[in-house]
Amino acid sequence: MYKSLRARSWRNLMVSVINAALERNLVSLEYNQDDVQSARVDFDFTLPNGMQCRGCLNEARHGEVSFAVCVNLKAGEKPAMDSSLKSCDATASGWLERKDGQWLQCEHRGYGHFSCRRTLLMQLAELEVEPIGYSDRGRFYL
Repeated sequence: MYKSLRARSWRNLMVSVINAALERNLVSLEYNQDDVQSARVDFDFTLPNGMQCRGCLNEARHGEVSFAVCVNLKAGEKPAMDSSLKSCDATASGWLERKDGQWLQCEHRGYGHFSCRRTLLMQLAELEVEPIGYSDRGRFYL
């Protein structure tokens, strides 16, 4: 499914940010409608290749969690779900489904929002990261 460099890079960034949030107990794979936190949470983590990242998550209704990640965020910048390359070297965002199962939602083209400087594309595509307890692909809900 993740055949292009862009699709693999998006997948690797999304798996990395979701895994980092799970490891820090910032979010659970189990959906409990009575325990939904609507506040945005920002956190820092490091990719397997040493690149510094800032992730953010926001739990949504219907069992989804939105995630965004910025690679090499510039000083003084805050990540946003729609960050641009003005604030960092690469950015990706997407949704984790939890209500009907646990998977990374993939849009029709096979990946979600993604922007990246060409010099980093191959490095991000070659990352080796595996999902912790969820699938890295699944149905996209509108």
